[in-house]
Amino acid sequence: MSTSKPLSMKTMARAPSSTKSKRISIDIPSDNYITVDNRPMPVFFSNLEVPAVIRATVTFENDQDCQGQDVEINYTAAVVFEVTAMTFFSAKTKIPHNLQRKRWTMSNLVRPTPGTVAAGRYTKTVTATIDPLWPSSGVTSASVKGTGWVRYTFEASFLKTSIGGASPVLATMPYEVWVVNSIMPSEAGALSNVPKPLTAHAPGKKPDLPVSLTIPKQTLQFHEQVPLTVRVEPFRKGSKRSGQNIVVLSAGFSVREKVQGWSRSATGVDVEHVTDVAQIAIREGWPQNTLGGWTRTVSITLPTAPEINASMTSKAMDISHSVLFTLKYKAENDSDMKAQEVTVEVPFQMVVPRRNMQAQDDFLPTYSAADAQAYLQKHADDEKDLPYYSREE
Repeated sequence: MSTSKPLSMKTMARAPSSTKSKRISIDIPSDNYITVDNRPMPVFFSNLEVPAVIRATVTFENDQDCQGQDVEINYTAAVVFEVTAMTFFSAKTKIPHNLQRKRWTMSNLVRPTPGTVAAGRYTKTVTATIDPLWPSSGVTSASVKGTGWVRYTFEASFLKTSIGGASPVLATMPYEVWVVNSIMPSEAGALSNVPKPLTAHAPGKKPDLPVSLTIPKQTLQFHEQVPLTVRVEPFRKGSKRSGQNIVVLSAGFSVREKVQGWSRSATGVDVEHVTDVAQIAIREGWPQNTLGGWTRTVSITLPTAPEINASMTSKAMDISHSVLFTLKYKAENDSDMKAQEVTVEVPFQMVVPRRNMQAQDDFLPTYSAADAQAYLQKHADDEKDLPYYSREE
């Protein structure tokens, strides 16, 4: 086994994946693919009973004997947050949290002499078992301060000995797979957990109109249809609008994703950005000119991957979610200029549902390996559409 230091992604990306006489590639077959950032990516589903197992086959070919040390294969499961520090110039710092790292070398290389590999075609298949408790793959929305991702990647390189260690002669780009981990219990286990509704009220007493929002349970799933119940009570006693009818001008819901990156800088400053992943304006059906308050239930469908991520906590990045209800209202005797707005926010945990293999309309839109190959052939000369996606040149 090689004793060389692990190569950085930046170093490996500079080495080509083929020359006139040598080639190296990675193949990771999957029954399903997903399109992320306009590139196909193999999908692996995992749950508490059946963890996903990824099989990657690395092929190294050389047409003639050549100098070289090892073919090295690296697998990394990592949470990374990239912070952009605005000083005299913009400097990006990546804060990684490795969930798992594995490294293999090819044991079947034929060596006519030390430091030489004989001409031939060499393959090695490696496997990585995904812990279902790890976060699913995901990419957070970028902001001026930072962006984050959960990434599962394989890389391979052909190394030669150089001063101070080993350097790559050939290297693949990081080959990323999309991992979907579900921590939801089986149907039998789910029956023992009775969901408890969760209610939040408008903060403080500043809004003269008491408003509350109730969600059916604190744990919600990708693409789930969720009934949201809004309760509006009469104007508070003692307020200027007490005793008047309530007029609704506009109302709507939004699904919010909050990302916190732990920069761990000397100043201890953390980075946070918030994205309203989905906004649902409800223009009709709100009770009008009501004196005694009212209750209304509206169902919304939550987003799914890759538009939204599962909730998670890690050393590099936290992702949390909430549902917001915003109501713009006035009293019947007020003009529109005196309208007020109130927002109620209910936090919840976003999780990946258990996949129904028989479902025609699954929570994650996937397509076949043949469709992925057709896409690759169509965009074979367009590297911009395929960042990080490895293929044989």
